[in-house]
Amino acid sequence: MLRYSCSKLNIYLLVSVVILYTPVLSQSTDLSLEWTTNNNIPFLTELENTIEDEVAVLSTVKGIIVIYKGQVVLENYYNGSSVDDVYNIWSVTKSFISTLVGQAVDMGMMDDPDSSASNFFPDYDIDYVESIKLHHLLGMSSGYQEDWGFLSNSTEEILSGEANGPGAFFYNNNACHLNAHALYYGTGQTPHEFASTYLFPFLGIEDPPWSDGYLDINNGSYGLQLNLRDMVKLGQLYIQDGFSGNEQVLSTEWIERATSPQVDTNWGNYGYGYLWWLPQIGLSYQASGAGYLADKMITDIDLDRGSARIIALGSGAAFLIRGGIGIALDEEFNDTSILLNLAALNAGWYFTFKTVSKNDNLLTNIGKSKKSISFSLAPSITGSFDRPSPGLSFMMNFY
Repeated sequence: MLRYSCSKLNIYLLVSVVILYTPVLSQSTDLSLEWTTNNNIPFLTELENTIEDEVAVLSTVKGIIVIYKGQVVLENYYNGSSVDDVYNIWSVTKSFISTLVGQAVDMGMMDDPDSSASNFFPDYDIDYVESIKLHHLLGMSSGYQEDWGFLSNSTEEILSGEANGPGAFFYNNNACHLNAHALYYGTGQTPHEFASTYLFPFLGIEDPPWSDGYLDINNGSYGLQLNLRDMVKLGQLYIQDGFSGNEQVLSTEWIERATSPQVDTNWGNYGYGYLWWLPQIGLSYQASGAGYLADKMITDIDLDRGSARIIALGSGAAFLIRGGIGIALDEEFNDTSILLNLAALNAGWYFTFKTVSKNDNLLTNIGKSKKSISFSLAPSITGSFDRPSPGLSFMMNFY
């Protein structure tokens, strides 16, 4: 039984979040509390030197936080930014919406996503709605076309929009916003209202700004604003199988479903779950946005074999500042050094994290056998690209 307790556009930001994680924690971190700090880890000096040499020198970096076993092991802010600054997290908002829908399904407030979409919008007699499921809306496969006026459009206007039939992947903010409408009609609450009771208190998030439109329904695609410490807590919640301390906030069943492939994207190594991106190397999922990658990336590291299978990731494009930046770790190597390549297309800069650990300290202290590493990144860039570039297959065009 799940237990629940009641209790605008900024284009100059780059915030990075790194979670170093052991898959099974003996005690889930209580995310409603402030992060605790642990400065007594063997690889901290090495990590600090790497960040100082490769990240702190960038004029677009606003901050970085590193979480290891549920504690902050490194946190720095740059270029006039501070711990309390909030940022539009852009499309990471989508993964918050997925979480809220999952909670509503867990509690029986909403039908299963495999139900007809007409169940979620019973007041509207629209033939096309009968042909799709909430599953399609959560998986970017509803067939609806983009309409940038979606936030002010009525539910009926969005449901009556141009559509090509369900099943094919099409990354679409207009259709994704319908998930927020479905949550509203199912629970009687806007996403912000629902989250303020069932999610935000468990993550220690207090009344964050969140853009809204028709019927005060919050933007289901982007527009939630958080500081760096709060944003990373969603990824940690998923890492902890939906637990915040002793409270199960989200079912493990929903986490499994949301982070499993739900549609063939035809985007190379990237699959898509329920508003989570799914790199197809190893076990991983990530929330991507024009401002952030708040993600869980599970990287298979086997020190006994001296090799690793690493997951590439990329972040995305914004409405007026189209471009991309990404992190990639070499897929195979023969020692225990990790190469992190960060690149921005048409953004005027490229840099590399060189050999995070040549002496085994970092990976040894993460642990033997299969462990995991999470990264998040937020770009502030200009330029444009529409599809992954040859040789940079991890670069994606998300909004």
